[in-house]
Amino acid sequence: MECLKKLAVPRTFGWIRLKFDVPYYAQSSDFTCGPACVLMAMKKFDRRVRLSRALEFEVWRQCNMIGVRGADPYGLAVPLIDAGYEVHLMTDRRKIFEDRTWKRRLAKHFSSEEIELCIFGIRQNRLRALCRGLRVEYKHPSVLDLIDDMESGFLPIALVHMGVVH
Repeated sequence: MECLKKLAVPRTFGWIRLKFDVPYYAQSSDFTCGPACVLMAMKKFDRRVRLSRALEFEVWRQCNMIGVRGADPYGLAVPLIDAGYEVHLMTDRRKIFEDRTWKRRLAKHFSSEEIELCIFGIRQNRLRALCRGLRVEYKHPSVLDLIDDMESGFLPIALVHMGVVH
């Protein structure tokens, strides 16, 4: 994996200005935001990667949760690990979802069968990623954690579930 240049970031100021040279790829559907981010990260580290809708959906198939069109952090790690990238997942949750909370939220949009498939898919993605050697650090990520990782050559991908936000 190609490393980012060391960032000269003053740690004593209340603001930090970072600029990434990451090629932009606009997702082509409303459910491929995660795979689009994976494509941009791949292109950042390998300029030979050709961004396309076909590659976007190939990555989507590799990381997609069963029964639901979106992707979870573990699923997004799979195509990156398979392509030879070192992936580090930092999360403050030992469980990516709480069964009761997620079932209640998902019940607004999905049938009970779709919810069970979603939960099954997340669990399977976790197993797939961990079996491939995904490094998981259980802690609340801080800005300094992100800066340290970026200085070590990592590119952060922050996941936001818009269905939870709205």
